[in-house]
Amino acid sequence: QISKAEFQVAKTLWEIHTQVHIAYASISAGYDLFTLAKERLKFYKSLAEIAQKRYESGVIAKIELDRANMELLAVENSLDAFDGNLKKAKIDFNHILGNESDIEVKVKEALELKPQVMTQEYEPLKNILEEALNKRLELAILERDFGITRAQLKKAKWERLPSLYVEGGPAKPSFRDNIWGPYVGGSFELPVFNRKQGEIAQANANLHFLEEQKDRIQHDIRIEVANALKDLEVKERQVYRF
Repeated sequence: QISKAEFQVAKTLWEIHTQVHIAYASISAGYDLFTLAKERLKFYKSLAEIAQKRYESGVIAKIELDRANMELLAVENSLDAFDGNLKKAKIDFNHILGNESDIEVKVKEALELKPQVMTQEYEPLKNILEEALNKRLELAILERDFGITRAQLKKAKWERLPSLYVEGGPAKPSFRDNIWGPYVGGSFELPVFNRKQGEIAQANANLHFLEEQKDRIQHDIRIEVANALKDLEVKERQVYRF
């Protein structure tokens, strides 16, 4: 049980570690996107101003001016969305750290967070799955549950056996007799009415449940790894196009 608790603490630390990385990357990317959105807004404002001058000089129709202003409005909405996402990312990051939500966060540029390994450099999916199944702490915790349940089953089976108790020591036949002599006594306990059927049945049911839990966890890990790898491949192609 102590070993299981230690694994649960390690799993919690690993989850916090992952959450902090994700939140930090969201802020870093959010800063860059917000900066690009502001530059994009300046550009579309200049286009709208040019369109206004061209309309006033009779070079373009009113519909062209309206289109330029509509695009400017769309860019302004986009800037507001990026600003909101950045503020939310800061709040989430401060929440994970246990800080007040309005504390300013300074991060590195997103380019410094670029992955150092490309998907094509990873080992085949089969090897990745095996590595994940060997390292994931959910399975290590489950193995400790197996050990605890097997110990409970073994204990219940041992308690069904008869128990012999023997005791001995010096004793006097009566309080008036000053002559001491040896005393040996014993008892024999037969578990006639309590055969531990309930405890044994419960332990066996728990073992069956843990086997199903193991299959479910392994299935979930396989799905997570496959989805994560596909998402990474898609993101890499998008980055390459940009």
